[in-house]
Amino acid sequence: MKKAKLFEAIKRRMTDESDDKKGISSDYAKPLKALYDERRLLMETEVYKSKPLMLRKDHVYYSNWDMSLRIASIHEGVDAYDGGQVKEDSEEIQRDTFKKKGDIDNNYIKDSRGVITRRFAYVEKSYWQFMDFLATNNMEGRFQTFKRTTSESSERPKANVVGGNTGKKVSGNTNMEADLSPTQLGVLHQHYGSGGQQRGLSLSSSNKIGEIIGNTGESFRTDEGVRIKIDLAKVPEGDREPILLNHYSLGGIRNKIAEDSDIDEEEQGTNYGYEDSVTKTENFI
Repeated sequence: MKKAKLFEAIKRRMTDESDDKKGISSDYAKPLKALYDERRLLMETEVYKSKPLMLRKDHVYYSNWDMSLRIASIHEGVDAYDGGQVKEDSEEIQRDTFKKKGDIDNNYIKDSRGVITRRFAYVEKSYWQFMDFLATNNMEGRFQTFKRTTSESSERPKANVVGGNTGKKVSGNTNMEADLSPTQLGVLHQHYGSGGQQRGLSLSSSNKIGEIIGNTGESFRTDEGVRIKIDLAKVPEGDREPILLNHYSLGGIRNKIAEDSDIDEEEQGTNYGYEDSVTKTENFI
């Protein structure tokens, strides 16, 4: 089945109340993970197979009988971006901003782990969640809200503490006040975030209305809900500031989970499709 038709079939499952929605994350992520990288795509073209184009390391050359001309370069990771240590003039901007080479439309920042991340993020909320935000001027995870209401401290509750049996299960750490690693925090929020272990906001780099869905295939917003655009360049950096974790992009947590030894083995197994879950919505928190 072609990718476009597959996505349409998945959307139909999402809107069919009588249908079993198990496996939505896996089905949605499968064609996204099947997208080839630039080198693979180039090597499958007819012009490459017929030899006018050649790929040498990170450079593309056009060749004929008497010449070889470099016509393109392939950049990956941080090398694909310009802008480095340039901060904008606005006093509200708290982070360095980047541009991808050849891309004049999108801006990028680095998350708390140094992963290049789209500057603008989107979150969708129901009508009543948005009303709560207007009333409190605050939006945070349920875990922090519970800690705030049960503590006499005026400090912002930390998102990255073990904090309970579920945190202990993910990290294997019995010290409830111990800090979670970024990988542990990301997996804990993604797996158990629909309940009391929600540690932040699930954001997406996708600006399409209604496209951000949960693991059950349901939208995060209602018909009367809202989509909020967030400028991540205005998020301050520091030990007591909000934590930005990119799940999806190159170098994000989904690329780290298989090699990190600080995630409980059950959480790395097939019990929960973490990678599929974050792939379907280009997710970060």
